[in-house]
Amino acid sequence: MAGSVYTYAGRGIAAPVGFIAGWSILLDYVLVPSLLYLVAGVAMNSFVPAVPVWLWLVAFVALNTVVNYLGIQMTARITRIMLVAELAVLAIFLVVGGVALAQGKAQTGALTPFFDSAGFSWSVVLAAASVAVLSFLGFDGISTLAEENREDARRLGRSMVAALALAAVLFVAQTWVAALLTPGRDVLIAKDDPAGSAFYTTAEFAGGHWLSVLTAVATAVAWGFANSLVLRSSKGVGEPSA
Repeated sequence: MAGSVYTYAGRGIAAPVGFIAGWSILLDYVLVPSLLYLVAGVAMNSFVPAVPVWLWLVAFVALNTVVNYLGIQMTARITRIMLVAELAVLAIFLVVGGVALAQGKAQTGALTPFFDSAGFSWSVVLAAASVAVLSFLGFDGISTLAEENREDARRLGRSMVAALALAAVLFVAQTWVAALLTPGRDVLIAKDDPAGSAFYTTAEFAGGHWLSVLTAVATAVAWGFANSLVLRSSKGVGEPSA
């Protein structure tokens, strides 16, 4: 039962609440991998338009299936490698973005990404909240290891808080730098980003085409391979009661 949303909600609040929470999280496990593959496909299509998004989807699903079939140790080994690679790309983006800001490429004020009265609306807040919730999913997976923990039980809670805090710092830093450097910001807000390539356009504006390709590939690998790999191999652990 370790890590089970059904158990936490059912025993902590009431059984009917646990029932709803369990089925809701099950729906999340079904839909999130699909979204991860879609984002990865769009990222790859942004610089290899000759290959359609659906073909990238098939490729990522097939790759994840093969790696999962090879076992959990292979999954863990590849996940470690992917983590180091993702952090390296993030560091490169932040450094290049910082240099671009120092060169005067900022498209808006330093505090505007946090609050812009001219563009504020509850629809924007709710849309952003949905993205934020999706971005922060995963840290709770640490709770599924509770029954394997042989040390101080408090370490598990501290680990989850530390993972959440680290993710928050990295997400905020990346988003803040990107928001400051986004070209055509007003047009983007007014017309949205149907191609899903605004971040890669920002990366190109900050450091050149190579940075755009690097961030697109990193996004595709992170979402379509690393994140999906972990999701497919571990999600559902601790959720049998749902």
